[in-house]
Amino acid sequence: MICEDGPVPEVLAAGGTADESCLRARPQRDSGRVSDHLGRDEAGIAVVELLVVLLLVVIALAIAVPALLSVTYPPSNAGTQANLETALTGADIYYRANGGSFDGLYGGGTGVSSITGIDIALSFTQGASAKPNVISLASSAKAGWLVLAAYARSTHKCWVIVDQARLQASAVAGNTTLVPGVYYGVIPGTSPPSCAAGAALRGLRYRTHHFPRP
Repeated sequence: MICEDGPVPEVLAAGGTADESCLRARPQRDSGRVSDHLGRDEAGIAVVELLVVLLLVVIALAIAVPALLSVTYPPSNAGTQANLETALTGADIYYRANGGSFDGLYGGGTGVSSITGIDIALSFTQGASAKPNVISLASSAKAGWLVLAAYARSTHKCWVIVDQARLQASAVAGNTTLVPGVYYGVIPGTSPPSCAAGAALRGLRYRTHHFPRP
């Protein structure tokens, strides 16, 4: 019998044979292999435990962040903004169906339903908004602009969207940016009579893409 690692000298010195020496040496190699396997298994378990911890952290953040936002960003604001976004979508549908014009948006164009028939869940007025689901509306077919405003009663804020379909010659609803686009604004600390799309809105802060923080 030939040993892979050679005979163990201590076994031969004690009068043992080469075969006995090989049998003595093999358990040592086997035990080393077992230790290697255990080390790899323990490393695998540690990685799995780390992944579980990371997953729990992600779940905790997913629960905590919305709760925090609901405290810092009152539901009345979020609901009012959502209503304005819905009204903007309805106005865009009207604009396209009416040949690229806001003409008749409130009263209805030729063969096209007015915005009151498109967004039936909301109420529209050409006066002031006094609550989140009443949208104040003003538009200019000639200049190609639209102003939507809604009042969040619990936070006393007037939220506004200005949709400029074309390049403007002058500021629209206090928005000094004249290039086409959709602009989002808010008037903090106001009262319902002041939240009218057709009025000279003052104190507005505008942003593109989303509403500014109140």
